Amino acid sequence: MEKLRILFLPAWYPSPFNKVGGVFVKEHSKAINQQVRLAVFHICEHPHLRKLYLFEETMEEGVLTYRIYYRKFSKAWLKPVKFLLFAIAAIIGYHRVKSLFKPDLNHVHVLTRMGVIALWAKLFYRTSFVITEHWSRYLPERNSYHGILRKWITKFVVRRSLGVSAVTHDLKKAMFSYGLVHQNFPVISNVVDTDLFKPDDQPKEGFVFLHVSGLNDDVKNISGILRAFQNLLSEIDVVQRVKFVMVGDDDLERPVLEKYAESLGLKEYVFFVGKKYGNDLVAEYQKANAFVMFSNFENQPCVILEAMSCGLPIISSTVGGIAEIINQKVGVLVAARDEQALKQSMLDMYYSYKEYKSDLIREIAIEKFAYSTVCSRFLEFYNRALS
Repeated sequence: MEKLRILFLPAWYPSPFNKVGGVFVKEHSKAINQQVRLAVFHICEHPHLRKLYLFEETMEEGVLTYRIYYRKFSKAWLKPVKFLLFAIAAIIGYHRVKSLFKPDLNHVHVLTRMGVIALWAKLFYRTSFVITEHWSRYLPERNSYHGILRKWITKFVVRRSLGVSAVTHDLKKAMFSYGLVHQNFPVISNVVDTDLFKPDDQPKEGFVFLHVSGLNDDVKNISGILRAFQNLLSEIDVVQRVKFVMVGDDDLERPVLEKYAESLGLKEYVFFVGKKYGNDLVAEYQKANAFVMFSNFENQPCVILEAMSCGLPIISSTVGGIAEIINQKVGVLVAARDEQALKQSMLDMYYSYKEYKSDLIREIAIEKFAYSTVCSRFLEFYNRALS
């Protein structure tokens, strides 16, 4: 039996100019690529392009990737031109892709504009589509899903799809509250490469708390983590054994956060190490004792799945879909913005983290988030859509 031909249409996807944007979509592509014939079509701004458009075909980590770049204009008053360039790039690029790769089904990742492209492709090329939503904008804590026209278009696109999936039950519930409903609406989680993210047997040096993100303080509440960690140190006898490693970067926020950490007297205990990828990122997980996430809102952060796959116990705020994956075997949940509870949870983790079974945490990650598991769920989703 010939494999299904699936074309991803992601709004967010890693590119040479942003290696982490939409990385969760790329992980989905790598998982699904095991059992279908997959290609990705990515429309991307290019900050140095002299002509208006550039189309390229590449193979990225085993995934066939078509990318059309369009020229980036930074002036705010040129926003209508930017929108027009994107629309033309979508039409030119999709037509080119269709001549090279004839999909049985298009798969939109992140509404709304790529859903409009998929709807256009359905009208002109008779290729149906499904949708996977990752965006937290529907959540009441985020509250950024606005605009009568946007809501009408989004609902129109959803109704004409063959199915919708969300990465958490919490996100699905939030979408339902806006009337974004479908009879084919499974919850299919994010995915982690459990062959890459795994523990090692090297002895730990001291005690290391780890956080990985884009360091957006409004979302990730890094400043709250720093204050809780400062209070934690006052209750530990041998503080030189403890440190907090912050992986990630932001040109604007990282310098502010570093100065704030220094003002709290944490210069010798908190280390901002910048962005890490691949084996370098895995090494940071392997050197840590526990992972900390204190976001104000989330869906299902891939970094938590990576930490679990490396056998790390988790401390996290109970927001979004995080409570759906963290239980007493995996870690502990605290209320968002409750710095006292975070401090106490980190203190308890410092003294009793060995009670958590690293092998068991990893087994849970493999069972729920491994490539093979998530791929099977998507195949069921596709087959139901096409039937």
